[in-house]
Amino acid sequence: WTTGDYPFSRLEEIKPEQFTLMQDKRIKTIIEVTKKLKEKPLILEAEAPFSILAALIDPMKLYLAMQTEPEKLEKILKKIVLEEAEYIKAVIQAGCRIISLAEPTATMDMVGEKCFKECSGMATFMLLKEIEKFLSNSVVHLCGKGKTDESLKGTTGYVQYEYIQDELPDLFAMADVVISRAMQSAKSASCINLIF
Repeated sequence: WTTGDYPFSRLEEIKPEQFTLMQDKRIKTIIEVTKKLKEKPLILEAEAPFSILAALIDPMKLYLAMQTEPEKLEKILKKIVLEEAEYIKAVIQAGCRIISLAEPTATMDMVGEKCFKECSGMATFMLLKEIEKFLSNSVVHLCGKGKTDESLKGTTGYVQYEYIQDELPDLFAMADVVISRAMQSAKSASCINLIF
């Protein structure tokens, strides 16, 4: 779809019930191959929910919808979140332990802080929360400088750190699953969630 030909031309054409990711033959193949290769170091490269939607409709129309049709956009993104969480869950259960989650079409630098927090960033956050539901209760969140959230301090099973250096190999070795959130903002480092 990089030629500018998108399956949908308007947000109204997209129905949330159309998203049935787990029924797709390609997704089933990825899960089966992951099961066969689970002893190898595998990385699932996944797009964040907003970028998935931006592959279906011109991103410029989505940027406009952030301002003019936020409820409609949110409903579609929530369905994508639930479908993608099921997919990631299946891949993790099949043996993949590293998930690279990218958001190349709606970083904070591209859409602004307000739209990022209310839409594209929120959809990524919702996806991470859905993924955490079926993993264990211990999360180590490695953040960029100045990106820790003091309101989460003391949350059971959750801790944040800025820039871990010497201890990073030990944290990776202890983690059951590593989720890297790439390209959240050009101004800040990517985040890494380690799930124990």
